[in-house]
Amino acid sequence: MAEEARMRIGFIINDSSTDYSKGLVKGMQEACYKYNCTLFVFNVGEFGMSYSPFGYQKRAVASFINKNCIDGLLFSSAVHASHVPLADLINYIKSFSDIPIISLSMELPGIPSIIADCKPGIEHMVSHLITEHNCKRIALMSAGENSREAEERTACYKSTLEKYGIPFDESLVLYGFFSYNMAMNALNDYQSQHQTLDFDAIVCLNDYMAYAVVDYCKAHDISIPDQLKVTGFDDIPKTSFSNPTISSINQEIETQGKLALETLVKKIKGEEVPLIQNVPTKVRYRQSCGCIEATNSFCDYKTEDFTPVSRERAQTSIYGSEWLIRKDQLVQIQNYYSNTQGQINLYEFTGNFQFVMTNFDIGAAAVCIYETPVFEPKLFDYFELPEKAFVLAAFDNSINFNYKRDADTKPFNPNKMLIPEGFINFYNEPYIVVALTNCEYQYGYLIYKPGEYDETMYDLICTILSLQLATAYKITQDQEERAKLDASNRHLRQISRTDELTKLLNRRGLLELGQETIDLSIKCEKSGLVIFDDMDNLKTINDTFGHDTGDKAIISIGNILKNVFRSNDIIARIGGDEFAIVSPGLTPKTFERTKEKIYAECEKWNKENPDNYKLGISLGFTTFNQESFAMSALLLEADAKQYKEKRLKKSGK
Repeated sequence: MAEEARMRIGFIINDSSTDYSKGLVKGMQEACYKYNCTLFVFNVGEFGMSYSPFGYQKRAVASFINKNCIDGLLFSSAVHASHVPLADLINYIKSFSDIPIISLSMELPGIPSIIADCKPGIEHMVSHLITEHNCKRIALMSAGENSREAEERTACYKSTLEKYGIPFDESLVLYGFFSYNMAMNALNDYQSQHQTLDFDAIVCLNDYMAYAVVDYCKAHDISIPDQLKVTGFDDIPKTSFSNPTISSINQEIETQGKLALETLVKKIKGEEVPLIQNVPTKVRYRQSCGCIEATNSFCDYKTEDFTPVSRERAQTSIYGSEWLIRKDQLVQIQNYYSNTQGQINLYEFTGNFQFVMTNFDIGAAAVCIYETPVFEPKLFDYFELPEKAFVLAAFDNSINFNYKRDADTKPFNPNKMLIPEGFINFYNEPYIVVALTNCEYQYGYLIYKPGEYDETMYDLICTILSLQLATAYKITQDQEERAKLDASNRHLRQISRTDELTKLLNRRGLLELGQETIDLSIKCEKSGLVIFDDMDNLKTINDTFGHDTGDKAIISIGNILKNVFRSNDIIARIGGDEFAIVSPGLTPKTFERTKEKIYAECEKWNKENPDNYKLGISLGFTTFNQESFAMSALLLEADAKQYKEKRLKKSGK
């Protein structure tokens, strides 16, 4: 019996890096395993506006949501409803009417909707502050008139106050607009007007605003919870590990995500599904309202009936080291960004692709580019996909597959398929789809299977990749145009490749001629080495004897390398004290003899040199072959090995 085809589920979200989005995806992923689905997350930014000049370009990937590419759609409605009239939002969602749709977090007419019922949580939290903590003046940190979520939560806050005979006081409503910084501004404004925070509790409509209140109180010596009790909404993971821990309202986000996908699967199969399904919110009492002592580090929260729930030790360890993990991730991304400053073409881009993505724990990915970039200068709702696209590069480590575009690559129509079969094996897991853009231009899109990096980091990686692709595209165009120039320009090109001091090739010359040499060797079914050389103690020579002497030392090292290596080897000075060589046919074994010759030439020079300094050099190498041929990636690997040798020298080993 043939295996049932895996359903393709699309999920439109404004920002896949938020705790809300991550919670939904986690719940959806659980349901994907149960119902044999692949989840494609379309990170489209804000509907109806753009926080950055070109942020609107993200929305282009929503054009893949059609019956050819996706079997059903989950739409996170509330996060898109803040900046557009409801009618416009409904019309936008209905543009996907050729496939079944489920709305999340907001009731939409005629569309099955999964709703977080905020009433139970808000009522319990406000009642708790009144009955258990004897609070009379309870402020509200709201989000303004354009948020339907805030309106619903505010209505629950008002009705609960009325239930206990406490009149609603408009002056006790502050507007933080769901933002930490805006909440800080609102508190400063209130303090300026009233000279003090003259309320004994504040209910915040999300946790980020609650953190602003906590930090504001710390800065102004206001004791929490003794002088002010603070509560949040969303129960993001950090609420359990802050100081104090934050009393909050849990939306059961994972449950919403799981229920939404289950409902969509049923609708795809033609089953009847409820029009509205409510998921009740639940309170989590912690230290910020006074229900858990500040010295108690074992209790995570107390439930509505004050049942204590212990904190998991493993989870505590994970969140305790979270900032270290993210710092390390950011350093790696910063290094990646630095490496993209070099000018590479599309060919080199494809050679680097798997190496770069795998370094960021991405297990499978594909870059698809349009036949020509699409110019989109203005904010748009709908993006008209081109008729032709190409898979530029793809890999799937689960099946040991790696692909780079060549002259025989066939185009495909992205309106009819997200990606042709055979490039990625899609499993019951989430895959992210993002537009690859630069300023007003759409270059294509990226599909990838995320790993253990934080989603915010993946957003940053995609931004850098977009910039690198745009640069590589432009460089490829420039190279193709330069190739058409006649021989009169060859002399100028040769000058641009030459290092003025040593008369060796410079970095540009190495990247161009070195890559050509590697390509030719591979066509002849030969391998070779890329060698990275770094002079020893150049800074000391410059500081002690002057830069003229330092230049002499650099020239001498260059001459030694020319004497040792063959005439068909590519030798270049690529930085102040850095050299590199592309040597076809050289092997790791024969390299050891070459290295000994270089050391011997240095010793010979040191004996003959009248100055009181010594020439030295550290070397590292890597092999190029049909599997590894991108010049920039090979240089990085050789540099890393050279650095290890230099450290061993310094340690005396």
